[in-house]
Amino acid sequence: MDFTTSALILAWAAILVLALAMAGMLRQLHALKGGDSRVDHLGPSIGAAAPALPLPDAVRRNVPVVALFLDLECDSCERTLQVAEELVNEGENRVEFVGLFADDPNDHRSHGVRLVGNATEAFESYQIPVTPFGVVISTEGTVLASTALGAPHEIRDLVSQLFGERSAA
Repeated sequence: MDFTTSALILAWAAILVLALAMAGMLRQLHALKGGDSRVDHLGPSIGAAAPALPLPDAVRRNVPVVALFLDLECDSCERTLQVAEELVNEGENRVEFVGLFADDPNDHRSHGVRLVGNATEAFESYQIPVTPFGVVISTEGTVLASTALGAPHEIRDLVSQLFGERSAA
């Protein structure tokens, strides 16, 4: 067998190995996607009764509550909390903001956003998949909206949608 024949056989063998590898990767991708099934919504179901929040004192009942599920080690959570404080400072009195942490928030302070630590049960009962995550609870105690808040403007969008306004961001 000469060099050219050997090179052609090796090339075809490499193509076959690459094709098999690609088929395996596609099979794994379909398995990760779960076929045609999709995740329509994360967190609590819209319209469902909202589980109780572990608050030391009662929230105002005449306004919706935006529950922010946060983590102390999360930069996006810190930015989300800052935007919530900005909304409070801008006179956003139509909602009450509550920041919930699974751990003790230590000396973490906030102006206008009530912070609650050791709220692991709330994370579980609200089925929070990621942080930061926002849940809007109506004055009647039902879940109006819930979404992951990866970008700082998303909390503004969530509050704007709550009142049927368009976001400026």
